[in-house]
Amino acid sequence: MIEKRDKIVGSERDCDFRIDGQIKREQSECQPGELKLSAYLFDKAGMLLGSADIGHNGKYSIEARLYRPMDVKLVVGPQIDAQQIRHSSAFSHEFSAAEWVGKAGHFKLHYDVLLPLYVWRPWFSNRICVSGHVRKVSLVDDVQKVCPVPYLKVELFDVDREACWWPWLRNWWKHLLDRPVIRVPDLLRDPPFPLPPFPGPDPAPELN
Repeated sequence: MIEKRDKIVGSERDCDFRIDGQIKREQSECQPGELKLSAYLFDKAGMLLGSADIGHNGKYSIEARLYRPMDVKLVVGPQIDAQQIRHSSAFSHEFSAAEWVGKAGHFKLHYDVLLPLYVWRPWFSNRICVSGHVRKVSLVDDVQKVCPVPYLKVELFDVDREACWWPWLRNWWKHLLDRPVIRVPDLLRDPPFPLPPFPGPDPAPELN
C-alpha cells in the first residue's frame, strides 16, 4: 500500500502526475490463455508511487504520488506484491525527471512497449503433478517379487535449458547428449576440431 506523504503547500499541492501507454506482447498467439499483468511505478529509493492493472488491450494509466518531477522506474510484470516485483527480473524502464511533460500543473509520461516473447512467456504459471509408486524389484528363487519402499523423498527438478544458451549448446551438441550437467566455462570454449571418432572410449568401464 502506498504511504501518504506529508501535505504539500503552495501551488505544488495541485500538481497531477500520470504515466500511461500500451503494453503489447510479441507473438501472444504462442501462449493461449489469460495473462494478468500490472504496471508499477517506483522512485529511485524503491518506494511505490502507484500501480495499475494492464487491460486486455494492453493499455494502462498510473497516477503517481509526486509533488515535483523526479527520476522514476516503470516495472511491468505479473500481478504480485509490488516489492517482490521490484526485486525480480521483470521488464523495467527508467525515466529521468527531465522527461516529464508538464502544463498547468499536470505532468505526464507516455510509454508504449512491445514485450519480446522471451520476456513474458516465463510469466505463465504451469502446475505439474507427478504421481506414481516407488517399489523394489528383486529376484528370489527365479521368482520376481515387488515390494513397496516407504518413507522416501521424491524430488522434481526443472531441466529445461534457457534459450540464450542454445548458440553454444549447438556447438557441443554431440558431447552433451549423455551429459546432464556442464560447466559454463566449458560450454563457452570452442569445441575440438575435428570431432573425435565415434564411438569414443567407455566413460565408465568399471560398470561393465
